[in-house]
Amino acid sequence: MSSTVVHFVQVDGQFQDLELRNSWGLAAMVWSALCDRYRVQAPGPFEDWNRLWKLVADKAIILQPWEHNVLHFTYDNAVLRRQDFAQMAKDMRMFQQQRAKSEQVCHLVAVADVLEREATNEKFEFACLWATSVTDDPWVVYIEGEDEESEGEYKNYDFKVGDRHWFIEMRT
Repeated sequence: MSSTVVHFVQVDGQFQDLELRNSWGLAAMVWSALCDRYRVQAPGPFEDWNRLWKLVADKAIILQPWEHNVLHFTYDNAVLRRQDFAQMAKDMRMFQQQRAKSEQVCHLVAVADVLEREATNEKFEFACLWATSVTDDPWVVYIEGEDEESEGEYKNYDFKVGDRHWFIEMRT
Protein backbone atom coordinates (compact mmCIF):
# COMPACT_ATOMS: atom_id res chain seq x y z
CA MET A 1 0.00 0.00 0.00
CA SER A 2 1.18 3.50 -0.73
CA SER A 3 2.04 5.94 2.01
CA THR A 4 2.47 9.64 2.63
CA VAL A 5 5.45 10.97 4.56
CA VAL A 6 5.74 14.28 6.34
CA HIS A 7 9.41 15.10 6.84
CA PHE A 8 10.13 17.20 9.90
CA VAL A 9 13.45 18.84 9.09
CA GLN A 10 15.83 19.35 11.97
CA VAL A 11 18.24 22.28 12.25
CA ASP A 12 21.10 19.93 11.28
CA GLY A 13 19.25 18.89 8.09
CA GLN A 14 18.26 15.43 9.32
CA PHE A 15 14.68 14.27 8.90
CA GLN A 16 12.29 12.88 11.45
CA ASP A 17 9.42 11.30 9.54
CA LEU A 18 5.74 10.80 10.12
CA GLU A 19 4.66 7.99 7.78
CA LEU A 20 0.97 7.48 7.10
CA ARG A 21 -0.35 4.41 5.30
CA ASN A 22 -2.56 5.04 2.25
CA SER A 23 -1.46 8.15 0.41
CA TRP A 24 -5.04 8.92 -0.61
CA GLY A 25 -5.51 10.38 2.88
CA LEU A 26 -3.70 13.67 2.49
CA ALA A 27 -2.91 15.42 -0.80
CA ALA A 28 -5.34 13.44 -2.95
CA MET A 29 -8.09 13.83 -0.35
CA VAL A 30 -7.51 17.60 -0.17
CA TRP A 31 -7.57 17.99 -3.96
CA SER A 32 -10.69 15.85 -4.34
CA ALA A 33 -12.51 17.65 -1.52
CA LEU A 34 -11.76 21.05 -3.07
CA CYS A 35 -12.86 19.83 -6.50
CA ASP A 36 -16.15 18.70 -4.95
CA ARG A 37 -16.62 21.94 -2.99
CA TYR A 38 -15.94 24.23 -5.95
CA ARG A 39 -17.53 21.92 -8.55
CA VAL A 40 -14.36 21.50 -10.57
CA GLN A 41 -14.81 18.86 -13.22
CA ALA A 42 -12.71 17.78 -16.15
CA PRO A 43 -12.76 14.80 -18.47
CA GLY A 44 -10.36 12.02 -17.70
CA PRO A 45 -8.79 10.77 -14.49
CA PHE A 46 -6.93 13.33 -12.36
CA GLU A 47 -7.53 16.16 -14.86
CA ASP A 48 -9.89 17.81 -12.39
CA TRP A 49 -6.96 18.23 -9.98
CA ASN A 50 -4.91 19.96 -12.69
CA ARG A 51 -7.87 22.19 -13.43
CA LEU A 52 -8.28 23.01 -9.72
CA TRP A 53 -4.62 24.04 -9.41
CA LYS A 54 -4.92 26.28 -12.48
CA LEU A 55 -8.16 27.90 -11.29
CA VAL A 56 -6.61 28.63 -7.89
CA ALA A 57 -3.43 30.02 -9.47
CA ASP A 58 -5.49 32.21 -11.80
CA LYS A 59 -7.61 33.39 -8.84
CA ALA A 60 -10.75 32.09 -10.52
CA ILE A 61 -11.46 30.29 -7.25
CA ILE A 62 -10.99 32.25 -4.05
CA LEU A 63 -10.25 29.85 -1.23
CA GLN A 64 -10.85 30.32 2.47
CA PRO A 65 -7.51 31.05 4.20
CA TRP A 66 -7.50 27.59 5.83
CA GLU A 67 -8.21 25.94 2.47
CA HIS A 68 -5.39 27.94 0.87
CA ASN A 69 -2.89 26.94 3.54
CA VAL A 70 -3.72 23.24 3.49
CA LEU A 71 -3.78 23.12 -0.32
CA HIS A 72 -0.40 24.82 -0.57
CA PHE A 73 1.11 22.31 1.86
CA THR A 74 0.26 19.60 -0.69
CA TYR A 75 2.08 21.31 -3.57
CA ASP A 76 5.38 20.10 -4.94
CA ASN A 77 8.43 21.60 -3.22
CA ALA A 78 6.36 23.46 -0.60
CA VAL A 79 7.95 23.96 2.80
CA LEU A 80 6.22 24.90 6.04
CA ARG A 81 8.21 26.96 8.52
CA ARG A 82 8.09 25.91 12.19
CA GLN A 83 6.63 29.30 13.10
CA ASP A 84 3.57 28.25 11.04
CA PHE A 85 3.14 24.72 12.46
CA ALA A 86 0.43 25.74 14.96
CA GLN A 87 -1.59 27.67 12.37
CA MET A 88 -1.33 24.80 9.87
CA ALA A 89 -2.49 22.36 12.56
CA LYS A 90 -5.54 24.54 13.19
CA ASP A 91 -6.21 24.83 9.45
CA MET A 92 -5.90 21.07 8.91
CA ARG A 93 -8.44 20.44 11.68
CA MET A 94 -10.81 22.97 10.09
CA PHE A 95 -10.35 21.37 6.67
CA GLN A 96 -11.07 17.93 8.08
CA GLN A 97 -14.23 19.20 9.80
CA GLN A 98 -15.52 21.20 6.84
CA ARG A 99 -14.40 19.29 3.73
CA ALA A 100 -13.43 15.67 4.48
CA LYS A 101 -15.95 12.91 3.82
CA SER A 102 -16.49 10.43 6.63
CA GLU A 103 -16.13 7.46 4.27
CA GLN A 104 -12.70 8.60 3.00
CA VAL A 105 -9.33 8.11 4.61
CA CYS A 106 -8.10 11.42 6.05
CA HIS A 107 -4.71 11.99 7.68
CA LEU A 108 -5.14 15.68 8.44
CA VAL A 109 -5.81 15.28 12.17
CA ALA A 110 -2.82 12.92 12.60
CA VAL A 111 -0.55 15.46 10.90
CA ALA A 112 -2.13 18.33 12.86
CA ASP A 113 -1.42 16.51 16.13
CA VAL A 114 2.30 16.27 15.33
CA LEU A 115 2.52 19.84 13.99
CA GLU A 116 0.91 21.11 17.16
CA ARG A 117 3.21 19.06 19.39
CA GLU A 118 6.35 20.18 17.53
CA ALA A 119 5.40 23.85 17.07
CA THR A 120 7.66 24.92 19.94
CA ASN A 121 10.37 22.31 19.43
CA GLU A 122 13.43 24.28 18.38
CA LYS A 123 15.20 21.24 16.95
CA PHE A 124 12.90 21.52 13.91
CA GLU A 125 13.03 24.22 11.23
CA PHE A 126 10.56 22.99 8.63
CA ALA A 127 8.08 20.37 7.56
CA CYS A 128 7.59 19.19 3.99
CA LEU A 129 5.52 16.54 2.27
CA TRP A 130 6.27 13.46 0.20
CA ALA A 131 2.69 13.06 -0.98
CA THR A 132 2.88 9.48 -2.24
CA SER A 133 5.39 6.68 -2.03
CA VAL A 134 4.54 5.60 -5.59
CA THR A 135 6.82 8.44 -6.74
CA ASP A 136 10.39 9.33 -5.80
CA ASP A 137 10.78 11.31 -2.62
CA PRO A 138 11.36 14.92 -3.77
CA TRP A 139 13.30 15.63 -0.56
CA VAL A 140 16.00 13.03 -1.17
CA VAL A 141 18.85 13.54 -3.63
CA TYR A 142 20.50 10.64 -5.45
CA ILE A 143 24.28 10.85 -5.79
CA GLU A 144 25.76 8.83 -8.66
CA GLY A 145 28.46 6.29 -7.91
CA GLU A 146 32.01 7.20 -8.90
CA ASP A 147 32.16 4.47 -11.54
CA GLU A 148 29.96 1.80 -13.11
CA GLU A 149 30.61 -0.71 -10.33
CA SER A 150 29.91 1.55 -7.39
CA GLU A 151 26.38 2.12 -6.24
CA GLY A 152 25.09 5.59 -5.72
CA GLU A 153 23.74 6.80 -2.43
CA TYR A 154 21.00 9.06 -1.19
CA LYS A 155 21.14 12.11 1.01
CA ASN A 156 18.56 14.53 2.29
CA TYR A 157 17.85 17.64 0.24
CA ASP A 158 19.87 20.55 1.63
CA PHE A 159 17.53 23.45 2.38
CA LYS A 160 20.46 25.81 2.93
CA VAL A 161 21.84 25.51 -0.61
CA GLY A 162 18.99 23.90 -2.58
CA ASP A 163 16.95 26.11 -4.86
CA ARG A 164 13.86 24.10 -5.74
CA HIS A 165 11.89 24.59 -2.53
CA TRP A 166 9.61 27.48 -1.65
CA PHE A 167 7.95 28.55 1.59
CA ILE A 168 4.20 28.56 2.08
CA GLU A 169 2.84 32.06 2.58
CA MET A 170 0.23 31.43 5.23
CA ARG A 171 -3.07 33.28 5.23
CA THR A 172 -5.13 34.05 8.31
